Amino acid sequence: MRLIVVKLLLKIKIKKAFSEDLPVTRNIIDLAEQEKICAVTNKPLVKIHEEISQKLAYKAGSYFIKEFIRPKYSSSTGTEETIFTAPMPECL
Repeated sequence: MRLIVVKLLLKIKIKKAFSEDLPVTRNIIDLAEQEKICAVTNKPLVKIHEEISQKLAYKAGSYFIKEFIRPKYSSSTGTEETIFTAPMPECL
Protein backbone atom coordinates (compact mmCIF):
# COMPACT_ATOMS: atom_id res chain seq x y z
CA MET A 1 0.00 0.00 0.00
CA ARG A 2 1.32 3.43 -0.90
CA LEU A 3 0.45 6.65 0.98
CA ILE A 4 0.30 9.91 -0.87
CA VAL A 5 0.74 13.05 1.19
CA VAL A 6 -0.86 16.18 -0.18
CA LYS A 7 0.00 19.56 1.28
CA LEU A 8 -2.74 22.15 1.18
CA LEU A 9 -1.85 25.79 1.40
CA LEU A 10 -4.70 27.76 2.87
CA LYS A 11 -4.89 31.49 2.86
CA ILE A 12 -6.55 32.48 6.08
CA LYS A 13 -7.46 36.10 6.52
CA ILE A 14 -7.24 36.99 10.19
CA LYS A 15 -9.47 39.85 11.22
CA LYS A 16 -8.17 41.74 14.21
CA ALA A 17 -10.93 42.34 16.71
CA PHE A 18 -11.23 45.57 18.62
CA SER A 19 -11.84 45.61 22.34
CA GLU A 20 -15.52 45.06 23.13
CA ASP A 21 -15.61 47.90 25.67
CA LEU A 22 -14.83 50.60 23.10
CA PRO A 23 -17.83 52.73 22.08
CA VAL A 24 -19.10 52.27 18.52
CA THR A 25 -20.56 54.87 16.17
CA ARG A 26 -22.55 53.36 13.31
CA ASN A 27 -22.80 55.04 9.92
CA ILE A 28 -25.21 53.56 7.40
CA ILE A 29 -24.18 54.29 3.82
CA ASP A 30 -27.11 53.35 1.61
CA LEU A 31 -28.19 53.80 -1.97
CA ALA A 32 -30.52 56.67 -2.82
CA GLU A 33 -34.20 55.66 -2.99
CA GLN A 34 -34.30 56.01 -6.79
CA GLU A 35 -31.26 53.69 -7.06
CA LYS A 36 -33.16 50.94 -5.20
CA ILE A 37 -35.32 50.31 -8.30
CA CYS A 38 -34.01 47.96 -11.00
CA ALA A 39 -33.48 49.85 -14.28
CA VAL A 40 -34.33 46.75 -16.34
CA THR A 41 -37.38 45.33 -14.56
CA ASN A 42 -38.58 48.45 -12.66
CA LYS A 43 -38.99 46.24 -9.58
CA PRO A 44 -37.56 47.13 -6.15
CA LEU A 45 -34.14 45.69 -5.36
CA VAL A 46 -34.03 43.08 -2.60
CA LYS A 47 -31.72 43.62 0.39
CA ILE A 48 -29.56 40.49 0.70
CA HIS A 49 -26.71 41.37 3.03
CA GLU A 50 -24.82 44.12 4.85
CA GLU A 51 -21.13 44.80 4.40
CA ILE A 52 -19.64 46.07 7.67
CA SER A 53 -16.25 47.79 7.92
CA GLN A 54 -14.66 49.03 11.13
CA LYS A 55 -11.99 51.63 11.77
CA LEU A 56 -10.32 52.63 15.03
CA ALA A 57 -10.78 56.37 15.59
CA TYR A 58 -9.57 58.92 18.14
CA LYS A 59 -11.41 61.95 19.49
CA ALA A 60 -10.48 64.28 22.37
CA GLY A 61 -8.63 61.86 24.62
CA SER A 62 -10.55 58.67 23.84
CA TYR A 63 -10.66 55.92 21.26
CA PHE A 64 -13.80 54.59 19.59
CA ILE A 65 -14.77 52.41 16.66
CA LYS A 66 -16.28 53.86 13.51
CA GLU A 67 -18.48 51.24 11.91
CA PHE A 68 -19.62 51.67 8.31
CA ILE A 69 -22.63 49.58 7.27
CA ARG A 70 -23.39 49.29 3.55
CA PRO A 71 -26.51 47.30 2.62
CA LYS A 72 -26.17 45.07 -0.45
CA TYR A 73 -29.09 44.72 -2.84
CA SER A 74 -29.82 42.22 -5.58
CA SER A 75 -31.72 42.46 -8.84
CA SER A 76 -32.56 39.39 -10.87
CA THR A 77 -33.30 40.00 -14.55
CA GLY A 78 -34.13 36.38 -15.33
CA THR A 79 -30.78 35.27 -16.74
CA GLU A 80 -28.34 37.05 -14.46
CA GLU A 81 -28.16 38.51 -10.98
CA THR A 82 -26.65 41.91 -10.25
CA ILE A 83 -25.44 43.16 -6.86
CA PHE A 84 -25.67 46.85 -5.91
CA THR A 85 -24.07 48.62 -2.94
CA ALA A 86 -23.09 52.19 -2.09
CA PRO A 87 -19.40 53.07 -2.52
CA MET A 88 -17.09 53.18 0.51
CA PRO A 89 -16.18 56.59 1.87
CA GLU A 90 -12.65 57.77 1.08
CA CYS A 91 -11.62 57.81 4.76
CA LEU A 92 -11.22 54.00 4.73
